[in-house]
Amino acid sequence: MINAGLEAFGTSGYAKTNIKTICYLAGLTQRYFYESFDQKEALLSAVHRGLTDELERAAIALYEDPKCLPLEALSRTLKMFFQHLQQDPRRARIQLFEVRGVSPKVDRENLAAMHTLAGMVKLFFSRVFPGIHQEALDSSIVPAGLAGSLMQVSTEWVLNGFSPPLDDIIAQCLDLFIAVGKHLEGNASTRK
Repeated sequence: MINAGLEAFGTSGYAKTNIKTICYLAGLTQRYFYESFDQKEALLSAVHRGLTDELERAAIALYEDPKCLPLEALSRTLKMFFQHLQQDPRRARIQLFEVRGVSPKVDRENLAAMHTLAGMVKLFFSRVFPGIHQEALDSSIVPAGLAGSLMQVSTEWVLNGFSPPLDDIIAQCLDLFIAVGKHLEGNASTRK
């Protein structure tokens, strides 16, 4: 069902997809659908959560790799994230567009995904800029702001047909993260 949801929502869109189509794609009956999900919205949430969890696991694996320096881990994470969108437009459509405004429940799922992304930003800052204290990161709106910026950059990139090229978008995002990290670290050192 999850794969069928990815295909249906990612190609036709949430509004144009019905349960009959999802069941056809999954090769299952509608009865099986309702044994697994109470409604189409629940499947969209499950598909979105699965995509988010997959990215989070891959990013954490990069950050936990002892052979990968923190800045390299960030660069590789950004590359993985943008490639994820570019190589499978269904994922981009679901993560960037189809989860918006469906319902309060799906909005909460999307907000949870943004919190996950903000947590990854905090992890990056704490590893690359050890002068930034965790308490300062936890009380700052900056990680949430950068998470939102990354999603907006992704949205514009997808809508522009993946232009500028992948390497350029990664370099620009790295510049943004590093500039903000240096600023936060500089502020931390002046407060001592």
